[in-house]
Amino acid sequence: MGSYKRLSLKDVIFGYDKPFLSVSSLDVESGKFYAIVGPNGAGKTTLIKLMGGVYRPWEGDVFIDGEPLRYDDRKWIARKVAVVSQEVDWNISLTVHEIVSMGRYPYGEKELRSEYGAKVVYDAMASVNVEKFMERVFSELSSGEAQRVLIARALAQQPEFLLLDEPISHLDVYHQIAVLELCKKIVKDGMTVVAVLHDLNMASWFADVIILLYKGRVKSVGSAPNVLCTDVVQEVFGVDMIDYNMDGRLSVLVPRGVLRDEGR
Repeated sequence: MGSYKRLSLKDVIFGYDKPFLSVSSLDVESGKFYAIVGPNGAGKTTLIKLMGGVYRPWEGDVFIDGEPLRYDDRKWIARKVAVVSQEVDWNISLTVHEIVSMGRYPYGEKELRSEYGAKVVYDAMASVNVEKFMERVFSELSSGEAQRVLIARALAQQPEFLLLDEPISHLDVYHQIAVLELCKKIVKDGMTVVAVLHDLNMASWFADVIILLYKGRVKSVGSAPNVLCTDVVQEVFGVDMIDYNMDGRLSVLVPRGVLRDEGR
């Protein structure tokens, strides 16, 4: 994970009953925390699933280090990219340790039972502070604890890219910050993180790079001050008042009567 890696989309078109998302070019480079933002229906979850090989493009390709994703080799994809989805069965009766151990399946059952595999699982739990309750049942955890366990399972895959679909959407503000601080730590430890976030403030404060989606297209990519500027936020989100504090962190201000009625 210490070497340079790149996940790229080139001339990608994807849809359901008709074309929905179109990405001519997008590069996610190693060692950074990316936030995908955009209004509802912009294609954020679709994009993260294309990046992770969950969906296969109608046209174009997704590459890792110049090599197209091997859609017929799910274990190969899982060793490259880990996806933490919104679609989780919260009533799973397995223990935390059993859940996290699932992350080793792409490497085969023999490796899962090896001393090295056991160490990877434990280290993944320890990195997100869930090793203390590894024998607890997943369904009995709080939302914040469960989210960390799912991230630990993804880390146990030892992927090059960690993709998170709305990882803070069901958490209170304390646990939202805790998860995003964890993402920063994961990046510092050498992995690349891409997360779908609805909160523009959180995205601005924590992410190194913002990917802004609008109407199924990548509108812009860059730092928060460059991407989430006043005119763009007004156009894309219909918010007429934003501000940046002295250290460059975004504050989206929505006083009563300021939202424009555009059918949102």
